Amino acid sequence: MSRIKDSTIGFGSPGRYIQGKGLLHKLPAYTKKTEKKVLVLIDNFFYGEFTDILTEIYKGKQDVVTTEFGKECTVAEIERVAALAKQLDAGIVAGIGGGKTLDTIKGVANSTKLP
Repeated sequence: MSRIKDSTIGFGSPGRYIQGKGLLHKLPAYTKKTEKKVLVLIDNFFYGEFTDILTEIYKGKQDVVTTEFGKECTVAEIERVAALAKQLDAGIVAGIGGGKTLDTIKGVANSTKLP
């Protein structure tokens, strides 16, 4: 049995990842660095509830637009959300949900060059 002597490790992640109790209500503090719209991709399990919450907490602060995650992280889904971000002239994209949702929004951020 041979041992690997190379210690190179690859790691990829979004520019910022936050997680914790009550942070949804603090999201505007993280997105205020742009005056443009915020596009939030939300897992289909909580889309309705979180859209209502985000609409309320962003009221009077910044325009927020939500879109429901299409259930699978695919090139087509990344392209759909990226096209929406461009159409809206979004200044930032965010994701709320599980791994597939977050992988999709990372693909959107990468393709649109948005934070």
